[in-house]
Amino acid sequence: MTQPVAPEPPAVVAEPPATSATPATAATAAPGEVSLRRRTPLLLAIYVAVHVGTTISVAIAKFGLDVSWARAFAPWDGPYYRSIAEHGYPAFIPDAGREDLASAAFFPLYPLLVRGVTEVTGTHTVGTAVVVNLLLGAIAVLLVHAAAREVLPGETAFRAAVLFAVLPGGAVFTLVLADPLLVVFCAAGLLFLARKQWLAAGLAGAAATATRPNGVGLVVAAAVAAWLAIRDDGDRRALVAPVLAPLGTIGYWVYLGAHTGVWNAWFVIQDRFWHQSLDFGIEFAYIVKNPIELLGDGSYVVVELGFPFLLLVAWCIRRGARIPLVPAAFTGTLVAQMVLFSGVGPRPRFLLIAFPLTWPIAQRVRGRWLAALIAVLAVGQLVLAWSFSHHEVIP
Repeated sequence: MTQPVAPEPPAVVAEPPATSATPATAATAAPGEVSLRRRTPLLLAIYVAVHVGTTISVAIAKFGLDVSWARAFAPWDGPYYRSIAEHGYPAFIPDAGREDLASAAFFPLYPLLVRGVTEVTGTHTVGTAVVVNLLLGAIAVLLVHAAAREVLPGETAFRAAVLFAVLPGGAVFTLVLADPLLVVFCAAGLLFLARKQWLAAGLAGAAATATRPNGVGLVVAAAVAAWLAIRDDGDRRALVAPVLAPLGTIGYWVYLGAHTGVWNAWFVIQDRFWHQSLDFGIEFAYIVKNPIELLGDGSYVVVELGFPFLLLVAWCIRRGARIPLVPAAFTGTLVAQMVLFSGVGPRPRFLLIAFPLTWPIAQRVRGRWLAALIAVLAVGQLVLAWSFSHHEVIP
């Protein structure tokens, strides 16, 4: 059973998470507290304001590079997702040097969603993908807030949701990348696990693992939640969640093996073109030891941007902030991927997926310091949107 975090220090009035039995209304809210009914439009207003800015950032990059709008909004991995949405996957393993054909490295659910919407609306693939992601971002903000409210006091959950909305990695909500869909499923999955809705959690996990490899964090979270449910309540129905959750990835691997005739096709392509592998933290340690000399390398500078954020989270945890066990298992799995695999690291978009990292900050950073942090993160998101679109750094 997921346990709520420890109550907040006396300086802040802590209220229990709102439920259907104890709604957070203006009548019951503490003095000065933003009521639950006002939080949703306020969160959405913050999200919209930030992404008006990120859209302007992409436009500046577009005119600076003198490229098409499609090229500006679909940098880096964007062309692969566009290719999958328009043409599907190649039925072969491309030779070395033909990276443009290596789209099978990218999981299918996001391009399938874009293709479905495009076929229904008859709109341009990239334009559709951007609108879909902007909508997914708004949904993600609300789901992250809902998941936080399950285990945190209302004010803390609201602060965590605001921090999530302005995280620099949120620049991906304006671009053609799969991360917005992944964070929606991860937030939904944690919400369902907290409510012990096992089938829904398992389906959210399967969708997450069909979207990106770091959906595996939800598999681990589901396994921990099932163990707690069986240990504390004898509820073996919880096993449905960890059984269903990995099926997205497994199903894609099986499909790709049948489609290409190579049973381990995804691993071959990943190794041949992306060189991402389990190195047990060797590259991570190298980045930590040599931050200055790597500042000029776009492959690493964006990774280094994640270290101050992780240090702040660690400081908050040292000061007594906590993440409950199930979301901690989810977050710990994602952080372990960042540390243990080469070519990953604490990139802003990976930290976005690991959104419970904002919870310790929301518990311990307040007042002017919190306002300053929100401002810095929001500016960082605008800068990263330009940097990604302008091909200055790798997402």
